[in-house]
Parts: sequence; structure tokens; C-alpha cells
Amino acid sequence: MNSKKIHFILNSNNLCALLFMCIAHLGCSSSYRCQMDEEEGDVECVQSTFSGKWVVRPIAGEGDSIHLDERVKRFLEKEDFEAGLPITNIEIASVIKDLDRSADMFTIDSIDKEYISFLNKYGSIDGGGFDVCGPDAYTNDKVKCMLSIQRGFENRCKMHQMKSSQVKSCWLIAGIDQGDEYYINLSRSNKNYVYSMSPDGKSKLFAKDFLEFLDKFFEAYSRKDEEKSYEEDLYEQGEDVESQEFHGMYEN
Repeated sequence: MNSKKIHFILNSNNLCALLFMCIAHLGCSSSYRCQMDEEEGDVECVQSTFSGKWVVRPIAGEGDSIHLDERVKRFLEKEDFEAGLPITNIEIASVIKDLDRSADMFTIDSIDKEYISFLNKYGSIDGGGFDVCGPDAYTNDKVKCMLSIQRGFENRCKMHQMKSSQVKSCWLIAGIDQGDEYYINLSRSNKNYVYSMSPDGKSKLFAKDFLEFLDKFFEAYSRKDEEKSYEEDLYEQGEDVESQEFHGMYEN
């Protein structure tokens, strides 16, 4: 074998080794960068099945936590509202078990993640006749409180002739005093859709997820608040008219 061929083979081997080292270095670097990003929170580090590359992606269910806080803050800024007591996933799982809900259909993982985050962080918000259900600030036993809320709703659903299988797929999340109640539908067809139930038992779609529900629930509260202010203004105007008429009777 002449020297040129040997030199070419050596160079080819060196080139392959150099390429392998570069690829390994890039892989280690991407893995290291990915781990650093992961430690900063709100992301997870995963390796692609096809390319083998490490990539960063948001943690499922965590991306909208800021949006949840913003929506809850709007309620808590009103004097009427106060937050309740946070409830853990272990406590929620205990409630689900005690309610004898079907494990393959009804688990914590099957419930809207934003709603679970709400329970974990706030427990409930209550005020002005508008209540997002959960343990309030004065609750002694959070599990018993949640059980009482859900069992009471189950009984009302049965009173309205709702089928037992349908009742088991419903989870009460909110209510308006002497008005509609709101529940998440956990059936396979309309998973996590929020429905309103009128006092006479008629249900209709209200929102497609918990965040949209909070937006619309706040709008309902705001309209009620505006109507109250309007009625108060009318009452004050009526008083002024009556007062003027009363004094006018004695001017002469």
C-alpha cells in the first residue's frame, strides 16, 4: 500500500474521530444547558426519541399559572371577596375516593389543571353571593368541607332527575346565591367543559375551561355590581325628587 493511500486512511480515521468528539461534545453541552434551564423552574428537559437531542419545554399545566393569578386577583381586589384555605392533591384524592368516583374516569389528573392549581393555591374565593367552591378561611376539616359541597350537589342533581352515571361525572366548582351553580363535566365527550345549572335543573354550556369560566364569572359579578349601583342611583334620585316635592308644599 503506497504512502498516499495510508495517509488518506489515517486522515479519514482522524476526521471520523474528530466528528464523533464534536457530536459528543455538542450532546453534552445541550444536556448541560438543558439541565441548567430545568433548575431555573417552569421547564423540563427531555431527549428527542428521533434525534437524541436534548430540548427544553414548558412543564404541562404550569404555563398559565400567571394567568390564573391575574384572574383571581381581580376578585380579591373587590372588598366583597376573600380567599379560602389551600387544599393539597392528597386531600383532593381523598375526597374523590370517599365520593366513590370511578378511578379510571375520575382522578386528579383528569381534572382541569388550572382548577387544581386554584384549589392548591387559594382553596376558594367567596363574596357578594358569588362563590368559587372550596374550603373557606374558617374551615377546620378541608376534606369534610369538600365532601359536603360535592354530596350536596349530587343530591340536587338527583332531585332534577339526572342519571347516576351523569352525576358521577360532575364536579361542582361554583355557585351564585339563589342562582345558578357551575360544574365541570368530566365525561369523555366534553372533558373539563364548565356547565351552568339553573335552580330548576336545566344545564347549558358556560365555558370551555376553568380560566374562561373565571372570566365569565367575574363578568357576571361585575354586571350584578353595576345593576346594584344603578338601583342605588335611582333610589337616591327618587329621594331628591320626593324631598323637593315635600318642601315645595310648604314654600308658600
